[in-house]
Amino acid sequence: IVAGWSAAQRRGLLRGDSDKPFSLLKPIQLGPVHRGLLKFCLIANFDASLPLAMRQASPLLVGAIATPTAAGLFRIAYELYTPYKDLAALLAESLYPELSRLGSAQNWQVFKSLTLRTQGIGLCVGLGMTAIGITFGQVMLRYAFGPAFVPAYSTYLLLILAGTLTMGSCALEPVLYAAGRPGLSFRVNLVAIFLIYLPCLVLFIDAAGAVGAGIATLCATAFIVVVQSYFAFRQLRKRECACAK
Repeated sequence: IVAGWSAAQRRGLLRGDSDKPFSLLKPIQLGPVHRGLLKFCLIANFDASLPLAMRQASPLLVGAIATPTAAGLFRIAYELYTPYKDLAALLAESLYPELSRLGSAQNWQVFKSLTLRTQGIGLCVGLGMTAIGITFGQVMLRYAFGPAFVPAYSTYLLLILAGTLTMGSCALEPVLYAAGRPGLSFRVNLVAIFLIYLPCLVLFIDAAGAVGAGIATLCATAFIVVVQSYFAFRQLRKRECACAK
């Protein structure tokens, strides 16, 4: 962290003596061009930490609410669902620098085209992985974990559907970041977790066990995709109209 702020100071992004990195221990004063830099960094860090925290906490929450059997089934299904989230994160991380460059150059047509192509690639990969999961999921559960874990297949199907949505929307968060609106992404994730996922988890898990946890995950993911799509393409339209003027 100190190295990052020191580099920013040396590049003149912060006011003060660029030859004294330890002056960063004093209150940070951002230059007029980069006045929102600190807010951007803080929101981006919280936004990145929130899904990671829920990723670790979800099996624990299911274990606290449901029976140990349901918690075990959900844990297995969740581990098989993790590659979808990892691939979506990898696509998003690789896309963001290019979108930032295009946004700085005000090249919104190419920006939009790249966004749609990346989402198409993510969706195709997700659908392919989902087809494999549907076809071989039960066999994989039986031979990788044992016959006792085959009932996790229903939960696994719900989670990989959520994973396919995540893959197909992998460009939305980088769009909001590149447009300088990370706060929108953070608020959407916050609402999805605390107002959609957790209430649905409590509501459905009593009725359907591990499958209920899969339903909660799918509902929260669908909410994120729909709302982030609205905000991301709204930001794109605003910037295209501004450039046209």
